[in-house]
Amino acid sequence: MMPEEKAKEDRRISRTRKLIAEAFITLLERKSFEELTVADLTEQAEINRSTFYAHYLDKFDLRDKLIKEHLQLLGEELEAHSLSHAALQAAADSPSPYYTAYFEHLLTHARFYAVMLGQNDANFHALLLGLLRESHFSVIAGLKLEQKLLVPTDILLDYASSSMMGMTVKWFENGQKYSPRYMALQLSRLAALGVDRAMGKAVL
Repeated sequence: MMPEEKAKEDRRISRTRKLIAEAFITLLERKSFEELTVADLTEQAEINRSTFYAHYLDKFDLRDKLIKEHLQLLGEELEAHSLSHAALQAAADSPSPYYTAYFEHLLTHARFYAVMLGQNDANFHALLLGLLRESHFSVIAGLKLEQKLLVPTDILLDYASSSMMGMTVKWFENGQKYSPRYMALQLSRLAALGVDRAMGKAVL
């Protein structure tokens, strides 16, 4: 295949997959994943079944690949800003680029995350939580903070990832009424000050 032909074929594949992904999200905005069928997807995307099966084995394969694509992109964006956490100790009033990148990613792909979180998919929740936990561990490892930790690493990672996951769920439940920058600023303050000082309590 000539380079021009390959480029044209790649664009066609990308366009078809985008149509299918859009159909998937649109349908999940009004029905559960269990109710979703391949026939629904092909009708919504205006493609035939053979075209769908040329790209995906079934609806489960489609879901899993979309999750993998989004979380891989999120992981890359968090990794690119992981060292920004070093500035949090002295920047309680500045939004961390790490948290900002996180919420901007969520907003950019808001429809996908909204439907996946709304489906109460335990596997998706576990994968996102795992990514956040791994990302926080990378921050600790990258800054060589293991010897300075005041609590066991596993408890710190569980707390950091679970609280971030909880904020994510509530942010979507509330219709993303706060901007990514605002959310990033609040998490930065919590990270820099700790819960007690954030509540205004004096810390001895």
